[in-house]
Amino acid sequence: MIIRLRRFLHPFMLHPNLRYWFGFVRFVYFVKIRKKLRTIESENAITNTVSHNLLAFDHIKVDFTMRRMEHLIHAILSVEFLEKHARILVVGPRTENDLMIFKGFGYLNVVGLDLISYSPLIDLGDMHRMPYEASSFDVIVYAWCFTYSKTPKLVISEALRVLKDGGVFAVGFEHWPYSQEVTEAVFGKNDRAISVIPDRVQSTKDIVRLLGKNLDTIFVNYDAPKKMKTLKDRNDLNKKGAFNIMLVASIKK
Repeated sequence: MIIRLRRFLHPFMLHPNLRYWFGFVRFVYFVKIRKKLRTIESENAITNTVSHNLLAFDHIKVDFTMRRMEHLIHAILSVEFLEKHARILVVGPRTENDLMIFKGFGYLNVVGLDLISYSPLIDLGDMHRMPYEASSFDVIVYAWCFTYSKTPKLVISEALRVLKDGGVFAVGFEHWPYSQEVTEAVFGKNDRAISVIPDRVQSTKDIVRLLGKNLDTIFVNYDAPKKMKTLKDRNDLNKKGAFNIMLVASIKK
């Protein structure tokens, strides 16, 4: 009965307002009432990754109504061989929003992994050392978290380990070409979660290079068509979302 009720409710999760209120009630229940919020740090993550993302809980509605993850998920769903029973891992979801969208489309075997977790749907763990066996997932999605890593090669190595041969690799992140000084001017000196690092990825070409010989077929290549050259560009485009980078591809082992 409970399973049938859940399946009945899942399509409603595609509506952002309904998804927000359902997610907000669950957030209050798990964080405020049951005190389930947990965090861990990663030596491979850039400074203040956890503290920066915890700030999002002060404006949780924004997390549930941002369109960027919807765009990436629609790109993933364009892969015709992806079946409803596929096992999907969403890395860096922060809230249950991303998982709910997948469930709204009928994909029930979805789990999240993050340095922050309050939900039983999100495992607490590090994308550089994921707590899963090899070849565990049909799809792995990096939800605007890839550029928090100081060691992107290690992230790719772990993705290739936990993905099945022929599995789908998807990543989304923001194009951020600015210096450390500009970054600090925007985010503050004590919050450098989007700090510039030596081998920070800035394009789909960088992801393709990291995947190397393990890259099979590219399904979607969306390389920030309106790249931000100045901070004014960023502010002007902030509501349009044309500075995001997305890649969806299959991998081979």
